[in-house]
Amino acid sequence: MTNGSTLDDWEKYFYILTNKRQAAAPTNANYDRLSQNEKESSSIKRVRAHLGHKIVEPELVAVLDRFIDFCEENKLKIIVIRYPFSKEYGYYAKEYPLNEVEAIFRSREAHFSTLLNYENIFFEKPNLFFNEDHLNDEGAKIFTRLIKADIENFISQGANSKPVLSGDRPYPTPAAERGLF
Repeated sequence: MTNGSTLDDWEKYFYILTNKRQAAAPTNANYDRLSQNEKESSSIKRVRAHLGHKIVEPELVAVLDRFIDFCEENKLKIIVIRYPFSKEYGYYAKEYPLNEVEAIFRSREAHFSTLLNYENIFFEKPNLFFNEDHLNDEGAKIFTRLIKADIENFISQGANSKPVLSGDRPYPTPAAERGLF
């Protein structure tokens, strides 16, 4: 990192960014306290709002391509991160065809150093969610530690190796035992 920044600074900034989103989100601040029916109803509404329309916009794809070009020109590695969402959100999101989105990523995956997929890592931990698709304060802190550990792991393995996520069992010590959650 430049300008005297450290990895610890990065962790703090990431936590602040993920935590600020909560203040802007106009939905259930107590997701864990909702009944199962309320969680499902709320998740259906959120999924429809996010995926119930054309989600691949040519302008956004062009921005992604410019971002990839910029990173390659400046010899920057791209790490793609798929963020966690609740089990209910994931269940209802499956009802929408995301083939077009997946095709865009697959056609560009040669440009990505790695993909860190955390989509279902907290499916059994609804207490870590602010709403269906945003983590609460505790969840954001845990997620920040997971990302930090996994990026450090990826960097230490070298660019040509496949990363192992904190939640994966093959990792020498599971995340829970390492104190990550």
